[in-house]
Amino acid sequence: NRHMQHPISTTPRSLKTTTRMSSTASPLDTEIANYFSSAGHGTITSSQPMGSSGWASFRRIETSNPTSPDFFIKSSSRSCAQMFEGEAMGLTAMHECSKIDEDGLFIPQVFHYGDFENGGGSVL
Repeated sequence: NRHMQHPISTTPRSLKTTTRMSSTASPLDTEIANYFSSAGHGTITSSQPMGSSGWASFRRIETSNPTSPDFFIKSSSRSCAQMFEGEAMGLTAMHECSKIDEDGLFIPQVFHYGDFENGGGSVL
């Protein structure tokens, strides 16, 4: 995937509650599990729905790698170009600017965005 960037958590792992994933993973979990594994974040240990809007769904993901943050995932049945590419580019630029002043506004880091491998949607 040509868009390899990266969401970030502000919740320390020691303060988290964990809901284990069921044995039947969703297509989204399968898609992001492949990315997390290849990026060195380990396997998904928790996937919690966090709501939705008329065009996207949200979830919080925890992985087996204790040094990786929690991830806030947005997904859609629409393409990345329609849904997330502009948002990801804007967040990335704002994140870079926010690192200049550590006392300023916190902007999450975008770890990854792109279309599903099967073309059935996109993820940020």
